[in-house]
Amino acid sequence: DFRAYLSEEGADLVGFGDVNRLHGAPEIMRPGRYLPDAVGVISIGIHVNEAVCNLIARHARRGTDPPSYHSYQLFTLVMINRELDRLAYLGAKYLEDRGYHAYPFPANVPHITKPSKEYPGGPGDVSHKHIAVACGLGQIGWHTMLITPQFKTRQKLVSITTNAPLVSDPMCEDTLCNPE
Repeated sequence: DFRAYLSEEGADLVGFGDVNRLHGAPEIMRPGRYLPDAVGVISIGIHVNEAVCNLIARHARRGTDPPSYHSYQLFTLVMINRELDRLAYLGAKYLEDRGYHAYPFPANVPHITKPSKEYPGGPGDVSHKHIAVACGLGQIGWHTMLITPQFKTRQKLVSITTNAPLVSDPMCEDTLCNPE
């Protein structure tokens, strides 16, 4: 099946959702702009290496510079984004080989550091985190990051929209963020 295929190709998270679940996603970043007959979205995630994240987090808490940002940048911005883009391409190809339309969205590379009027959620063609929520993978926390039960905030995402009639996964109902 499709989910198993993506997992075998290296996805750590895979979720399916209905485009109508994209409540709260900025209008300019919704997938229907790219595929007008879209009925579904697919969210694919890869877990970011814990030790690399821990190094950055440890130094951020101390207010000190880590020994290197190179590992974090290499393994998130370069390696993981490339792998996510490959998974999005393979997922779209899988669906199109079965007669559906599928539009893959590339992983976000932070080329805009702050949200803007044009991109209220920050950089990217779509809001991957809103699509992940619509696919039942997690929730957006008070810090505006996606939190998943499996990896908390330590995943990167890519998305596909399609006209394939996929069965939506249940929404995540866990309590993942309690700011109190």
